[in-house]
Amino acid sequence: MLIDMHTHSSGVSGCCRLNAEEIVEAAKNIGVDGIILTNHYTSDDCEDFPSSEDYIEHYINEYHLARSYGEKIGLKVFFGIEVTMNFADRIHLLVYGVKEDFLRENPCIYDLSLEELYETVHKNGGILVEGHPFRHNCPILDTNYLDALEINCHPLYKDTHYDVLYHAAKEAGVMLTCGSDYHGDTYRAECGVYIPDTAKTIKDIADYIKNTDVIKLRVQEINCEPDEREYRR
Repeated sequence: MLIDMHTHSSGVSGCCRLNAEEIVEAAKNIGVDGIILTNHYTSDDCEDFPSSEDYIEHYINEYHLARSYGEKIGLKVFFGIEVTMNFADRIHLLVYGVKEDFLRENPCIYDLSLEELYETVHKNGGILVEGHPFRHNCPILDTNYLDALEINCHPLYKDTHYDVLYHAAKEAGVMLTCGSDYHGDTYRAECGVYIPDTAKTIKDIADYIKNTDVIKLRVQEINCEPDEREYRR
């Protein structure tokens, strides 16, 4: 099954133009089998709520809204997080494989260092991926504290940087993932990671990415037709 690993909805990610149902509908129409809803998780957004607890419940409820609609129309929706880090607000890290209680138990993950976040995510059975390296001149972070680098197919940006990231991941011995980073602001890229149909939960997806040596991606470069690519760790 083809899973888009990076999507947003307007109920949490204010920069997104489509609500949870519209995001799910768009994914269904483009032909992917599922999405991971990785809404932005930031300290700035937290300050807009009476408490961090209120923010977290709002964040989780948005996922349930998308998942419920996905069940109605036949699209799998999984829980993920895109954390904007306070050590550098242009650094976005994707968390996969943790349960919803992860945020309830670790509300201030945006205040952690890269190493601290990596260790916290791993203690909770998840993996950590650097989202869209090179966007806004962000460098590749220390791959000792990453499980994968993302090939990001958002068409508003220059390119996916596939070749550079392929060789960087290969050298570091980490995986590649792929996502559209869809915000409803331009055409929706047809992209993602092929995950075995036996994977039923976000933990299953994270474990597959962490443990496999070969992964198949569907990548859509800017204004091009999508194509399938294989990456071997």
